[in-house]
Amino acid sequence: MRQIMTALLLAAAMIVLPQRVPALSGEPGDSACAHRYHTGVQTMQYDYDQDVVFNVYTYPRGMTDVAFEPGERILQHVFAGRNENWTIREVSGTSGMNVQEHLFVSSSRHDCMASMIVVTDRRTYHLTLCGNADAWMDRVEWNYPLRSDDE
Repeated sequence: MRQIMTALLLAAAMIVLPQRVPALSGEPGDSACAHRYHTGVQTMQYDYDQDVVFNVYTYPRGMTDVAFEPGERILQHVFAGRNENWTIREVSGTSGMNVQEHLFVSSSRHDCMASMIVVTDRRTYHLTLCGNADAWMDRVEWNYPLRSDDE
């Protein structure tokens, strides 16, 4: 049943993009990469939640841009997986008046998976990286709840 619901969520994400989509969660022991959909997603927007592990699908030898909130600084990213299957590059750009940090993620294979934790000066992100020839995201970004100093 969970696989059917996952397929329906992902199919809906492909129809109207970009849009806000909750992160997928699997049963313990499930491979996050087993939940496939069959197209490239231009921009995946997740609603940020500190208790969620977010899936990032990459195309083999392609590039996925993981973009953080403008002004948010990456302090450290910790990677767990086979290093030879992944390339991760930290890059800073600008968004209006603010510096915007990005991680460019690329897989060398279609059947690889890894975990990454990114610690910033504002949040901690838990990511599952999935190399997949059938499903990929060109860009991943988040919608953030209002902070008390934003109100």
